[in-house]
Amino acid sequence: MPIPPLYGHEGIRNRLAGAIASGRLPQSLLLEGPRGVGKQRLALWLAQALVCEDRGKGKGEGCGACQHCKLVLSLSHPDVHWFVPVELSKKGADADKQVELVAEALGDELAARRERPLYEPPSGLASHNIASVRLLLRRLALTPALARRKVFILGDAERLVPQTGADAAANALLKALEEPPADTVFVLTATEPEALLPTILSRVVRVRVARLPDSIVAVFAQRELGLKSQRDVAAPLYREIRWGVTRSRSASSRSRRAVGSPTCWTACWPNCGTKPGRAATPKRSWKRSHRCWKRAVWPRAT
Repeated sequence: MPIPPLYGHEGIRNRLAGAIASGRLPQSLLLEGPRGVGKQRLALWLAQALVCEDRGKGKGEGCGACQHCKLVLSLSHPDVHWFVPVELSKKGADADKQVELVAEALGDELAARRERPLYEPPSGLASHNIASVRLLLRRLALTPALARRKVFILGDAERLVPQTGADAAANALLKALEEPPADTVFVLTATEPEALLPTILSRVVRVRVARLPDSIVAVFAQRELGLKSQRDVAAPLYREIRWGVTRSRSASSRSRRAVGSPTCWTACWPNCGTKPGRAATPKRSWKRSHRCWKRAVWPRAT
């Protein structure tokens, strides 16, 4: 099952395509931005442009019709290596066994993403451990199988875990990021880039990926999720607020990104439905604030 198309980010896409067309694309990139804005999908778009046979007739973008583009869209291209955090259910006795377990876990995860392209975030225990780094280095030494170059995508790179006694592999990764092979491009993504080691940040070119406009999110929800109206988009989050599940400013950020309510929830939480001297909580403020919140989301319905 092919992955959904990339929505939005025209400015970044144009700059990246121009850099590819002119041969000035850095070999180590870090796409950083809020969770859920499509950083890893943008990385796959970039990988597709790099391995495409046609490259959009000189415009630096993937054509979407050649064999390479189709393989990338089906997550099956042998020269596009997508590393994501994994949680190992078994522990290997030696380094080689651990690498095999990581390769198996990555294969299972990518197979699941082929079946369900709109995947869930990785679990809290998932990480890029030293066995993942060793697997990456092994694949880095291979020559491209089909395309002229290899692309390594390291999703959620802030989950790279330093490990005592594995300095050789860690130093090899830093060396690869600083001076990648001529036929290799690294694309890292991170929601919290400051959580990365300074030695990694100093070796990549950082690209900020901004939030998507509400209009693009609505189009995505209608086309890919089958939601027909703004009420359908907002309903799941509205139920969370009703039952007091949304308890933090980060959740407030998710509400603004999902349904386009810019300030209402954060404004209503401390001010609506609370008596003087009582701490504001979602449950306490909901009864009075939900009408204001609904007006911000569905102005025609109230």
